[in-house]
Amino acid sequence: MSDNRELIHLSTQPDSENLCPRIQILEHSGDLKLLASGRDFFEALAYASSGLISQIVDIESIQETKKLPISAHGDDESSRAIAFLNELIYLIYGRKWLPKRIMRLTQCSTKNCNTLEGFVTGEPLDPERHTLKLDIKAITYHEFEISRSEGMTTIQFVCDL
Repeated sequence: MSDNRELIHLSTQPDSENLCPRIQILEHSGDLKLLASGRDFFEALAYASSGLISQIVDIESIQETKKLPISAHGDDESSRAIAFLNELIYLIYGRKWLPKRIMRLTQCSTKNCNTLEGFVTGEPLDPERHTLKLDIKAITYHEFEISRSEGMTTIQFVCDL
């Protein structure tokens, strides 16, 4: 890893008991709207990722048999978060691979950085063990919001179904 990157380690995957306080499903006509919160952007993005994945497949059914690199590019924090969540959707539907845990997420510490990089663990989709619950096409910019208040960061996003 290059010297100009700050390492952020997301040590735990939210378990099913903790999904309720950190991830909320909000009312939205025709699509799915989620709100995820964490102590900082990276933790909020980890919870947003877990919330997204849990709407598609039962996270508890996914085994961590392999680690894959993941990256997302964008001109600002919102663009990078949307690209990251959309990359997870691509892994699931395009590559037939189910992510379970974000192991590490890094972002350049320089002013002009536009990339998030990290690793996800999971396994290939096995139709005998994994049932896809929802068909999510993409995360949209519509109603996307990152906010910070009282030491918490929240990410609100809409999933196009």
